[in-house]
Amino acid sequence: MNNLKIIKLPIERWQEYKSLRLEALKNEPTALTPSYEDHVNDSDEKWQKNLEIFQEGEKQSLWFVEVD
Repeated sequence: MNNLKIIKLPIERWQEYKSLRLEALKNEPTALTPSYEDHVNDSDEKWQKNLEIFQEGEKQSLWFVEVD
């Protein structure tokens, strides 16, 4: 059986956040807003800042599941 661990993704792993978010936006366009097209050209700095805001958790949080 796989071990699951719920984490707040460290800022240093922002590229994983970017990849997962863009994949979700592309594959399920009606599930999330704004759209894939709205984010695909965002700068790396913007992706890092967005993850940092989530990690601060002042208004909202973002959690990830790691498997093994």
